[in-house]
Amino acid sequence: EKPGCRENNGVVIGDSSRVYLFGGYNGTAWLNDLWMFDIDTQRWTCIQESSGIETRPDETASALDPRRLTSSSSNSRRTNNNNNNN
Repeated sequence: EKPGCRENNGVVIGDSSRVYLFGGYNGTAWLNDLWMFDIDTQRWTCIQESSGIETRPDETASALDPRRLTSSSSNSRRTNNNNNNN
């Protein structure tokens, strides 16, 4: 099992062997799932399918320690790469 394709997701390096993936947009809907990738075993684990956290297109994620994942957002605009007007 592994996460599906997505964009505008949050990625955090948890420690030397783990990477966390949160939410994103799959082309149809905004996701709020949480996945962990173990670099040593090369395997994905779904930690939480529905986290109860609202995903936003302008969200960022960061890790304070291995037990805590925080997220924040701003009011910045999303840039459309197909349009030269920002």
